[in-house]
Amino acid sequence: MSAVRTGLRRAVGLVLVFTTALCGAAERRAAFDLPADGLDTAMKAFAAQSGRQVIYPTELAQGLKAHRVRGRFTAREALDALLEGTGLSSWEDETTGALAIVRGGWFAVHAPPLQLPPYVVTEDSRAPRWRYAAGPHFEVLSRCGDDVTGQLMSQYYRLHQLLEMILPRRLQFHSDIPTAYLFFTRSGASAISTEILARLQDHEATVAASARPEAKRTAAKLEVSALPNYRFWDQDALSIFFLWEDLDPRGARERLTLTPSYVAYLLQRRTPSLPKWFIQGTLDLYERTRLLTPPATDASYSLYLFEQNPITIQPQVWISPEITQEILKHPNAEVQMPVLGDLFTDEANPDERDDPLRRAETELFLRWVFDRDEPARREALWKFVDRASTGPVTEEIFKACFGARYEVVAAELQGYLRTACAAKITIRPPVPAAISPVELRDATPAEVSRIKGGFNRLEIPYVRELSPGLSAKYIAQARRTLRQSYDDGDRDPRLLAELGLCECDAHDDPAARPFLEAAVDARIVRPRAYYELARIRFAAFRAGAGESKLTSVQLAAVLKPLYLMRGQTPALGEAYDLMGEAWLSSEATPSADQLAALAEGVKHFPRRSRLIFSIALLNAAQGQLAEAGRYVDLGLSVTSDPSERTRYGKLSALIAARRRPK
Repeated sequence: MSAVRTGLRRAVGLVLVFTTALCGAAERRAAFDLPADGLDTAMKAFAAQSGRQVIYPTELAQGLKAHRVRGRFTAREALDALLEGTGLSSWEDETTGALAIVRGGWFAVHAPPLQLPPYVVTEDSRAPRWRYAAGPHFEVLSRCGDDVTGQLMSQYYRLHQLLEMILPRRLQFHSDIPTAYLFFTRSGASAISTEILARLQDHEATVAASARPEAKRTAAKLEVSALPNYRFWDQDALSIFFLWEDLDPRGARERLTLTPSYVAYLLQRRTPSLPKWFIQGTLDLYERTRLLTPPATDASYSLYLFEQNPITIQPQVWISPEITQEILKHPNAEVQMPVLGDLFTDEANPDERDDPLRRAETELFLRWVFDRDEPARREALWKFVDRASTGPVTEEIFKACFGARYEVVAAELQGYLRTACAAKITIRPPVPAAISPVELRDATPAEVSRIKGGFNRLEIPYVRELSPGLSAKYIAQARRTLRQSYDDGDRDPRLLAELGLCECDAHDDPAARPFLEAAVDARIVRPRAYYELARIRFAAFRAGAGESKLTSVQLAAVLKPLYLMRGQTPALGEAYDLMGEAWLSSEATPSADQLAALAEGVKHFPRRSRLIFSIALLNAAQGQLAEAGRYVDLGLSVTSDPSERTRYGKLSALIAARRRPK
């Protein structure tokens, strides 16, 4: 079951959740030097260096030796490295932060309930009817009351208005595919099927008996429940569901927020890719931000009163609480400050970006931007980040945006540091923009099939990681839900795309292909459908070609869907990767316009090494040596992978050799 909890840890968290999930900041890395010693001794060293206690039965550590661990890690990462190869794994209570060491069956007996995505076997005729609403960027399928559904959507809209105060919409990820929301009340929620529960419990009993022979098979009573709130996504679609607590909606309303993981989702998936320094700095700043802090005495359910509270950003912690206190105690002490030109450089070495000093410096710079009621300074930041998203920045670009050179702003940051560590920032939100009421109506069977089936489909990769033995049941449920409408004659291209993508996620490309062909022929707005069809065609041609190159006809069949999807949002990096691979695998030579399509991909994804190498190689093959060299330099600047750097080095040497006069 350690794999189960690992899967949960890697999955992305809620979008709108209760604030108990936001009680602590994301744990930062610290230096560890743990001995390769007996596990019990190593655990004492871990506790001393991390400040975290670990719970485990003493018999688990007997006779086991821990690995040497040295470097910068979070506490959980260090513990996992320490336990590697011992047959044990770590577990962390997401509510309390408590750490434990577990082995198979022991975990099943003692751990909190396992939470799976909702699984609907059949529709209960006694359940409330599905209600539906649509807007410019969303679709809602709800079994909550209309008042609760409307309140949730209004709150979601307002929270995003407030988020734009520190992260404007143009710097956020967005998709042409509306976000799908599914709302349940807990009393009428979809339950985990008894078949799945029985299978999990039997599995855990077997593990418990094998791990501890003295344990009886009946000892493992695994509790399984449905996840309360979560979001699932693929390359272009997002589904979010809630299990509403059936409480007074006023109390629940006051506890809703946007989680840092959702903000990370908006930052990390934006196209063109945002610079790493801005992503990390914004996330660090957001960890100290509270968008809304409702007054505890407000007994009314008034949107007006609720929204008059300012956005607050708590004081900065400069590297550590201890260093921060020293800065405040000794105001005249010298503090190392950034060289701004270095701060805005995303080096190929990823460890550089995680350096605590650089992270503190980046957060300080962003705080300096927000700590004045100066819209011009914030707009300068957005303009600067836009420029940094499409290529390296220079001091001249910085000056054009901020009106000052690096050294001038660095001096201002030096004087601002103690203020940043001592005082919070208050940002007064604007007057709320008008929120159109959500107009709900009864959902049609086709809408229920498509939206709920799409949600079921997005669960598949999550369940495959969480508990692979259950993935077949979730795949069957997704197929069943989508097929209900298809078998009734629905040929909506959106449904056809979902059916095709469902088969892709089930790893059944032959079944996916006819659905995708039909959806693409209908010119569906669904970037992933075009990519998957091109991928399936390419794989089929390669399988039949052996060592031979693709013919021009085969190449055109692969490229056609990829060209059709250009202009749809989001752009998909893997689609441009495939475009480059198809050209390299063919007997044809790309024209200038076709190379420009690949260059468009590099503009969208300037840090995608595989794509950059393809276009460098294609330019070199056509004798465009200067252009090829430019892409080689770009590739070397964005990758730290030794094998990739070796490939770029060989190509660079080849270009240099071809440039020499004969």
